[in-house]
Amino acid sequence: KNFFTDNYDHPIFEGDIQLVDMIYLKKDL
Repeated sequence: KNFFTDNYDHPIFEGDIQLVDMIYLKKDL
């Protein structure tokens, strides 16, 4: 929780969304 905001001194964005938590996305192929 709050991985990005705790570990980086600047906001990290993917597209227009600020990344806050480290979320692993899994998709079965």
